[in-house]
Amino acid sequence: MLRFRKHKFAFVADIKKMYRMILIDPNQRDLLRILFKAEVNDPVKVYKLCTVTYGTTSAPFLATRTVQQLAKDEEKDFPLASSVLLHDVYMDDVLTGEDNLIKAKDMQQQVISLFDRGGMELHKWSANNQSLLCDEMKESDYSFSKETKTLGILWKPQPDCFGFNLIIAQSEVYTKRAVLSQIARIFDPLGLLGPIITKAKIFLQKLWLLKLDWGDTLPLKENTEWQSFLNSLKFVNLINVPRWILSEQSISVELHGFADASELAYGAVIYVKSINSNGGSEVKLLISKSRVAPLKFVTIPRLELCAAVLLSKLMRRVLRALKLDVSKTYFWTDSTIVLSWLEKECKELKTFVANRISIIRTLTVAEQWNHVPSKQNPADLISRGMDPVKLQLCELWWSPSFLLQPEMTKCLDSPIETNDLYIRELKSNPSDLLSRGLKAESLLHNEGWWNGPSVLQSDELPETVCERSDPDEHYLPQLKSKNSKDDIVLTLNSNKTFFNYIVNRSNRILTVVRILSFLFRFISNCRNPESKRKGSLTSEELSVAEHFLIKQCQFEVFSAEVTGMTGDNISNKSKILNLSPFLDNKGVMRVGGRLENSQLPYSGKHPIILPSKGANRALRDLNKLVRDRNESLYAFFAEENIEWSFIPPRSPNWGGPWEANIKAFKYHFKRVAGNSKFSYEELLTLTTQIEAILNSRPLTPLSADVDDLEVLTAAHFLIGRPITAIVEPSLIDFETDRLNVWQRITKSVQTIWKRWSLSYLNGLQQRKKWVVDNENLKIGDMVLIREENLPPCKWLLGRAIALYPGQDNKVRVVDVKTSKGIYKRSINKLSVLPVEN
Repeated sequence: MLRFRKHKFAFVADIKKMYRMILIDPNQRDLLRILFKAEVNDPVKVYKLCTVTYGTTSAPFLATRTVQQLAKDEEKDFPLASSVLLHDVYMDDVLTGEDNLIKAKDMQQQVISLFDRGGMELHKWSANNQSLLCDEMKESDYSFSKETKTLGILWKPQPDCFGFNLIIAQSEVYTKRAVLSQIARIFDPLGLLGPIITKAKIFLQKLWLLKLDWGDTLPLKENTEWQSFLNSLKFVNLINVPRWILSEQSISVELHGFADASELAYGAVIYVKSINSNGGSEVKLLISKSRVAPLKFVTIPRLELCAAVLLSKLMRRVLRALKLDVSKTYFWTDSTIVLSWLEKECKELKTFVANRISIIRTLTVAEQWNHVPSKQNPADLISRGMDPVKLQLCELWWSPSFLLQPEMTKCLDSPIETNDLYIRELKSNPSDLLSRGLKAESLLHNEGWWNGPSVLQSDELPETVCERSDPDEHYLPQLKSKNSKDDIVLTLNSNKTFFNYIVNRSNRILTVVRILSFLFRFISNCRNPESKRKGSLTSEELSVAEHFLIKQCQFEVFSAEVTGMTGDNISNKSKILNLSPFLDNKGVMRVGGRLENSQLPYSGKHPIILPSKGANRALRDLNKLVRDRNESLYAFFAEENIEWSFIPPRSPNWGGPWEANIKAFKYHFKRVAGNSKFSYEELLTLTTQIEAILNSRPLTPLSADVDDLEVLTAAHFLIGRPITAIVEPSLIDFETDRLNVWQRITKSVQTIWKRWSLSYLNGLQQRKKWVVDNENLKIGDMVLIREENLPPCKWLLGRAIALYPGQDNKVRVVDVKTSKGIYKRSINKLSVLPVEN
């Protein structure tokens, strides 16, 4: 549509029965079968469609691709028509033209001949010059009507302008659905009615804020406002926009883009300025685009910046589509703040502004941007909206007069170095604020002053050393001697809010500990300048900072207990009295009690007492550390003073219980998988399901209650609950060659489950020699019932509720209570869960 506006002589046509003119490859016609019968009792006939069929998904692509291939095949014989078919045809519509009438006629004849080569015919011709409607055309092939639809836009060929024909549905009461329906009828892909559409968008956004349903009627105020807008919308049909954007004998073309924003919306508009050989010039509206402001509050300078980004993207789109020799391109904005941001380096700006400035610099050149007063900025209309009655007579929108000047003068920018909105988006250094000065209101929102420069917000603070290789005569006298005692003055601020600020800087304990470690290093280096610490943090420094953090957290929550333990007197009302707390040699409160006599390490005998908030944070950090493999797990263990204990090579028996689990996995996996080949995803799926099977095994009852059938499993230590699995149909008896990938993996899992579960149940049954009396089952014992058809991860649990001893008082039959009822089973079908050991 944009290219259609650059031709002086223009014509449009339509490909007659386009789909029916394109044959389908005979090998593909089986995919286009239809069933048909004339009468109800007639036999069904099968037809194969030979041409492209309307309604199929591939039809538009096949038709377009055929036209493009036709243009490429016949390019040598019809060079002008080939270019038209490749660039000026949309589906079955042809929109093209030329600046010369003779060349336009030649192009028209080539287009007709080229389509004739492909067995296609053009009809529904329309042109802005009657000589382009050939005498050879049939009367039904061309139209002298004053109006014709061109890609959904109303084109009047004889006055050669675009018009609008809106159908307005009047009513007394409107709903949100009716409002959206009316707005959708305003089809304006070029944005010629940009201010009107912006006003409609703003009104629709207002309805969203009212949280109305689609069928709800508008409130009285909004209903009246919408009726007023519809009454003025009928004047849109009186607006005519010239199609041709150039002037007679044009020798130079310039593009001028404007951007502006308001609290409600922002937008961009582009004009074409054509200069003829006589020095005269014409300015015409080309295209515009608008967007409503987000519901979340955004400052006006940021919205102005978004408008500048929108203009940059719109200009790139226009330059690519127009394919016109443009001598100069101008970008205009009335925001001096945006122009100042364009002169800054992206690293000096905050993320929001820096990202958009980077986009603008990629698409444009800084020298192309200029300042325009708000009164002369036509984009101001599209950012605020305008009624159709006023827009029809608005000269600023259709042809800004100041663009007709032969020399474009740049307006002087006002100084903004002290503008609050400008300074807020800079990554300012606190020392810059002292030298420049700042208003109190701006200082309140300046993060650089309150939070410090961005370099201090990183986890690792660099060691910076400033050296001067050639000190001059003015530099040396300002240095104090090494013997001076007044070199350093430290000020200590013991404010509780400072500690809270440090702790709340991050949700990661390690980050807080590192920050405190650097602070303690700074204090130590100031006190001992002769033995400064440099380089990476040591484990000793991290330990000191960690103990300080723990003591502060303990004192904040357990201040009464800490004070009482200092004087050997703890209140009987203390919540942690049962933990027998005490203070170690570093002042950290730990748990006392009988574990002191165990052989556990000191941290295991006497765990540190932490508030629930701090303990939960520590667990979250540990979980995130293990889950996130980007960080070094070994570094974490080193910081936590965790030592590795290695077993000898090829000695799995040293591993104990965890190696036994690995053995159980490898034993069954090797026998089931055999020589099968798995992809990475298949192997990962299989091993994950085997892991779930092993971790689903019951270990011990959770309680002694007869009605409680819950047991502790290995999964409780991993995810805090038992593992469940979706029941799949049994595939064990099926041949592997008949199964697909997922079924093959499922069969392997089911086979492993059947073998391993049986092995696990046998291990729970302790078969002793006959010289040793086996202990009878007791009422209330938790047992596993042997069932052959249970799916993976499913265990049948029960409690013994009745015993049936024999003549020798040995229990061989019991009644078991399960979740589904009571069953009588022999003891060789039961496996007792251990309660101890």
